[in-house]
Amino acid sequence: MVLDLTAVTYEQLIESLPDNPNKWYFRRLASLCVNSHSFRNKLKCWLLELGRKHSNDGKTLLEEATQWIVELIQGEIDPWKVNPTPPEISSMPIIRTRELPRPTDTISMDIPVFREGVKHKRPEDQTGFRNVVLKRGRVLELLGESIVLAVVGPPGSGKSTLTASMAKALQGLLYTNEYEYEVEVVNMDLATPTVEAVIDGVGQDRTALRVQKTAWTLDLALEAARRLSKKRRPGCLIIADMPGKITDITEVLLTQVDAGLIITVDWEKNMNPWRMLLKELSIPILVEASSRKPDEGFESMISTFKENGIAAGRTVSMDRTNQSNDLFVNWASKFLLFSLLPTLVERRQAVWNPRK
Repeated sequence: MVLDLTAVTYEQLIESLPDNPNKWYFRRLASLCVNSHSFRNKLKCWLLELGRKHSNDGKTLLEEATQWIVELIQGEIDPWKVNPTPPEISSMPIIRTRELPRPTDTISMDIPVFREGVKHKRPEDQTGFRNVVLKRGRVLELLGESIVLAVVGPPGSGKSTLTASMAKALQGLLYTNEYEYEVEVVNMDLATPTVEAVIDGVGQDRTALRVQKTAWTLDLALEAARRLSKKRRPGCLIIADMPGKITDITEVLLTQVDAGLIITVDWEKNMNPWRMLLKELSIPILVEASSRKPDEGFESMISTFKENGIAAGRTVSMDRTNQSNDLFVNWASKFLLFSLLPTLVERRQAVWNPRK
């Protein structure tokens, strides 16, 4: 039986494997094939070359292909940690459609520094700047990876606007730099389909949105979960607009999520419950945002960035229209693309799953 690793889901692939003491290793190798563009590309090139070499000798072809896997198992080499190179792959061409960007390219950003103890940061509270340098080439670590970023927070905080705006900003960065990575929005709040209206430019038609609102049911929750599962694929970041209340349904929908972004109007009241929920589900938080209205006199900004950690700040005018040019949205997108998401991938790949 021949399996096309790009056409089946990870679960289907594992299910097809026969029971074997080394099934744990095939699970690791299969997941790498499904999620890593570079490894899958190398493996395809190697198998094609073997096929040309032994075009009339299927037995030898199978023996040579199997021998490399046996050597990896005997050496207890974790493919997620090493990203192993098949034998003689160095003499075979790696298929690329373009020249990859140089890892030495950088982006310099100045984050404002404020006086300690200031609750609502304003320009007059600023004492200076802290320079942050992002390595543009780190985006290469995302190529071939499947990631789901959930946007969560209470109702009316601007989740749908931020979801649509972040997706547009990230798509712009990827398109400008010609990176082979996709960004897609998935509406998980099927009871209140606001994000699709924002994307279509009719988000402020509140009458039409009220008509579309419906009550949550188990069937609706399952439909949302199926929608996300169907959309998820290698080489794509999915930004999922989640329901605005902490319920059993929200917890179920979060089970497919890799990382979280929290946005709230009332930081002191609502941030901790969402932090606790994501922590309980072992979902790392990459971005936190305070949402304010333009008539409150605040400016959009990034006030915190921790390398390999989190970005936080304030966004203004999440009014159900495209805000991809908002400073917070623009900067948070760069932090995600060139630092936070690559770090997430590194940590995910570094996890060693012991034999079961």
